[in-house]
Amino acid sequence: MYYYFCVFQGVIFNVDYNPNLGLICSVSDDRSIRLYSLTFNEATAGASLDSWESVQSELLHVLYGHSARVWDVKLLTDCFVSVGEVGISLA
Repeated sequence: MYYYFCVFQGVIFNVDYNPNLGLICSVSDDRSIRLYSLTFNEATAGASLDSWESVQSELLHVLYGHSARVWDVKLLTDCFVSVGEVGISLA
């Protein structure tokens, strides 16, 4: 384990990382979607597992839009798509 997020009330079901945007997004059974900005200290940011040891994260948003667990998320260029037990959301 190279990086640990300790902010959820339940199990994390999925994580999506977009290295071009420097964003990581996670979804959980607590119905939340959490979007973080990542900053690497090395010039080879994200290129190796070792670069994750010094990464800094900033929580940008905590979103609740699903009425049940959120299973999956995909970060796109200017939005994300999340999939939950009850439906699909585009934000």
